[in-house]
Amino acid sequence: LAAGLRGNAWVLDPAGAWRKVEPMPPVSFTSSIVGPDQTVYLTNFAVLGAYLPYLNLYLSGIGLSGMQIGIVSALAPLSAALVPPAGGLLADRLGRRRALVIASSILALGSFALLPGVRAFAVIAAILAVFSVLRAAALPIVEASAVEISESGGRPYGRMRLWGSVAFIVVSLAS
Repeated sequence: LAAGLRGNAWVLDPAGAWRKVEPMPPVSFTSSIVGPDQTVYLTNFAVLGAYLPYLNLYLSGIGLSGMQIGIVSALAPLSAALVPPAGGLLADRLGRRRALVIASSILALGSFALLPGVRAFAVIAAILAVFSVLRAAALPIVEASAVEISESGGRPYGRMRLWGSVAFIVVSLAS
């Protein structure tokens, strides 16, 4: 985790201590490859691209009513509105943003993996609620970290975020 403070670059090391480092030079887009900061966006939005455009069709295909699909579809935006402050507070208190994002992402993927084969509305709603809460906790932390990296002289935010958009489009079309 990097933060820009008065033009200096500071990094939070694994032990939880801040140390001063030289800022990274800007990276030319033409020489850029997908780095660790971009991989988070790439994988996160690739997963979204695989399920988001088709989830409601899947739920309809397994027999959920329009009202039930509406209810489970509302879980993600509701979670996105309510969960990030708690996720951010937890990350700040623990001082382990990266670990929280990784754990939250793995648990979200694991919860979503339970969905295929389930036909009961209540179980589907519970799975998607857990998935939505876990996803909602991670993404704002990733966004804040990306902005801090960019502000401290690292890769520009748009170049990191670009890979998420590309991954979403490619995976959506490939699915």
